[in-house]
Amino acid sequence: MSLFFLSYLERSPLYRRVLPFSSPLLLLSISLATFTIGCDDEPHRSEMQMVDQAITDLSVSDQELDDMMSRGEDAELTDAELTDAGMNDAELNDMEWTFDLAVDEEEYRDRAPNVDRLYSGYAERSLGFPLGIGTVGFFPPPGGFNNPFAPSGTDHQHTGLTARALLIRRGEQSLVLLRTDTAAMWQDFIVDVKRVLRAQGRGDLADGLIIGATHTHASGGKIISHTILRLLAGRFSPALYHRVLDNIIEVILEADANASPAQVGYETIQVSSLHSDRRCENGDIIDDSMGLLKVTDDEGKLKALLVNYSMHATVIGADEFILSADATGALERGVEERLPEYAPVLYFQSWAGDMSPRIPTEHFTEEGNEPREEYRELAAIGKEAADRIIPALSEIETAPDLELNIKTIRFPMNNQLVNPDGRFDRYPNGGVYCYPLNDENCPDEEGEQRIYTADDLLCLITVPEADGITWGQIAAVQLGNLGMISLPGEPLTSVGIELRDRALELTGLEQMWVLGYTQGYLGYLLHADDYFLGGYEGAGGIWGPGLGEFLINRGVEIMAHLLDSTRPLSFLPIPLPPQSEVPREEVIFEEALREPEWTESPARTESGIWTAEWSGGDPAIDHPVVSLERETNGDNNQSIWTSVSHLSGLPWNSQGPEIELSLRVDPTYDDRPEQTGRAFYWRAAMPNRFTVPTTAGPFIGRFRWVVEGESPAPYRLESDIFEINE
Repeated sequence: MSLFFLSYLERSPLYRRVLPFSSPLLLLSISLATFTIGCDDEPHRSEMQMVDQAITDLSVSDQELDDMMSRGEDAELTDAELTDAGMNDAELNDMEWTFDLAVDEEEYRDRAPNVDRLYSGYAERSLGFPLGIGTVGFFPPPGGFNNPFAPSGTDHQHTGLTARALLIRRGEQSLVLLRTDTAAMWQDFIVDVKRVLRAQGRGDLADGLIIGATHTHASGGKIISHTILRLLAGRFSPALYHRVLDNIIEVILEADANASPAQVGYETIQVSSLHSDRRCENGDIIDDSMGLLKVTDDEGKLKALLVNYSMHATVIGADEFILSADATGALERGVEERLPEYAPVLYFQSWAGDMSPRIPTEHFTEEGNEPREEYRELAAIGKEAADRIIPALSEIETAPDLELNIKTIRFPMNNQLVNPDGRFDRYPNGGVYCYPLNDENCPDEEGEQRIYTADDLLCLITVPEADGITWGQIAAVQLGNLGMISLPGEPLTSVGIELRDRALELTGLEQMWVLGYTQGYLGYLLHADDYFLGGYEGAGGIWGPGLGEFLINRGVEIMAHLLDSTRPLSFLPIPLPPQSEVPREEVIFEEALREPEWTESPARTESGIWTAEWSGGDPAIDHPVVSLERETNGDNNQSIWTSVSHLSGLPWNSQGPEIELSLRVDPTYDDRPEQTGRAFYWRAAMPNRFTVPTTAGPFIGRFRWVVEGESPAPYRLESDIFEINE
């Protein structure tokens, strides 16, 4: 990864300018630690007005529409229009005018039956990231676990990392809302998921698929194939790519198989207590909207809940070397624990680009002994979310017959389309990290701050033509009077609310949600005036200042087109690309030299943490789950071991935050890097007192841990009994 990066640095004028003052290692650390991709342009009012006019047919003649917008299916496009759209004559001749532009009936051979009411299904599966992998989004500092997956990787797990799929179906439309515990999902990966589903005869699931990342930075990388984005995600691993891809395909098919009659309702509430504006450059711009999508069966039992909110998942820092679902997972888990009966919660980001998590410390009501302060903070987020969300659910009415429509449309991207005013012409294929190396440009005490211009942009990395991102994709959903629009990146609040408000005005729908970090990743999305204020969010921008406004315009017209397909688009849609040619590889695992067994019995440390150790397998294949069991008395005073669970019935185990996992190896990879066999020692750690009260306590009595894992054969270990009496 660093060689790749340095090869770009060496071609950069900024590198040559600062080299006498900064070592290459320092430059590498600083630039990657603050690396962001995304941007926006000053509002192109003429383009915005043109798009809005065209798609609403307000006071526009047929001739003017033809001049402003792309033609329909029967119209011929000029060579210039084809060039602007990124297409050529050969590609046009092969197109069929559907929204994936090429439909093979064989790809729909096993499509779901047409149903005259709503159905829903849910499934969940581990993404398959191994402990040891490096985290994403931050440039990991030195001092982490040196192992085959990363030179400075993770060695602790706070929670599991999962893919959760919620399927909603009516008629011939199947909406698949898939959220992943990842920092981002690259658009080529999403195309590959769609292509695999089509190859399996499930084109209906592919057409309705929307993948959103929670944006936890404490997740694994190595699955993004794009050259530039590897700087965030680490060296690409075909083996991990296929593992995650396979798991996502399985979870989608399982959700489909679990579909049953359902009712759906939605509401937007206001929650200010879980986020705060972190961007100083543009003043206080906050919108506290939280969308709640409630799915029940016909008797009113909650089947699933989707939450749409703006909150960066960044409580856990890079120097912790921990895998975790972070703040978004804490919100999900906090609600799930406290429901009267368990139902899964799925978190979809909205305009979180400038919104940090707020820690509601008023929930710190006990003297806990958690191993890390961040765990207390995440628990407080979960408690506050439950206090705000659960009471609101009873006010949401559901119905079995909401209208459902979904489309994902791909559009061309180039500098002329994104930045028509020429302010990014020095970087015709894109540029990254285009500001000085300082992070902030906050107003001073007199309210003055620097406003950059196009002449000030000096990109640390100039994107070569071969690596330019030439298309993007946006999904639009109508569910009753609710609309959803995806954005492929990190929208700042101003971008998200403009997209929402313009789409509401154009469509007449009652509610509109923006799904950020969804259907791809193009970095931070800002308005142009905000972009030219610099700062962390504005410091990068693979397509310069115009990207935010460009994507707003695409989102508005795609949403309007979903509701009325006679409304023309301002671009020629891009066909579904072919599947990536990623070689099929398996994750290599090392022989475990010790059989699975307990090596340390449960014991209490001086700080009050209960801990035990066992020998297991290589984390490449071993993803052990530790559950807590409590001894109870059955008939005839016989001991019965029952699983500890929360109020809702959610299990108390190491997939959640209750039991921390860690790993050490013998010999270390520093001592012997060759993978010729070693011992893998796993450790469980659990406090018995919690700063934020749980719904599973009090922890008094006799307990044991049960571990289930693979080494590579499945194993199950039951620990010695330990007694907690305080």
